[in-house]
Amino acid sequence: VAVPVLALGLSWSEVKPLEAHALLEGQCLFYLLMKRVVLGAIPAGHDVFLHPTAFAGWAGLFITMINLLPSGQLDGGHIAYALLGPRGNRLANLVHAALPLLFLGNLAHNLSLSRKLGAGAEGDQLALANSFFWLLWFGILSLVRFLGGKEHPPTDEGLTLDGPRRAIAVLCLVLFVLLFM
Repeated sequence: VAVPVLALGLSWSEVKPLEAHALLEGQCLFYLLMKRVVLGAIPAGHDVFLHPTAFAGWAGLFITMINLLPSGQLDGGHIAYALLGPRGNRLANLVHAALPLLFLGNLAHNLSLSRKLGAGAEGDQLALANSFFWLLWFGILSLVRFLGGKEHPPTDEGLTLDGPRRAIAVLCLVLFVLLFM
C-alpha cells in the first residue's frame, strides 16, 4: 500500500530550493529511486517538499523497515531466526552493541574532516549532527528489544527452510536494505 500512496503523493509534491535550516526526512535507496522515477532528477540544493499523502507513503516505508529489523519478535527477527537459528540472536546482539561504536567512529571521522577544513564550532556541530543517527538507531533498537524481547524464542531444532522459503527470506533481507534509512 505504501508504494502507490508514495507515488501518488510524490506526484503532488513540489521540488523547491532547500532552506538554510530545513528538516529532511530519512532517505532510503527505494525512496530515492521513487523520487527519481516520479519527479525526475532533482537539482543540487533542492529537495522534495512532501505532500501529506507522500509523507504517509514514506511513513509506510519507515514502518515496514522497522518491522524488518532482525530483532526479537519483529518479522525481521523471525526471518533471521528461521535462516540462522540461535546465531541470528547472537548476530542481532552484536549489531546492537556495535551501533554506539559506529557513532564514535563516525563522529571522530567527521570531526577530523571538520578540523582539516577549519570549520570551527559550526563544523563540530555538523559533525555531531551527521553522526547522531547511529545513536538514534541504537535507541530505537533498544526500545524495540525492550518491548518485544531481545531474542527470538527457541523453536524446534533441526528444522530448516526449503529453497523457496530461503529465497523469500533473502528477498526480505534485500527489501530491508532498500528501506533502511
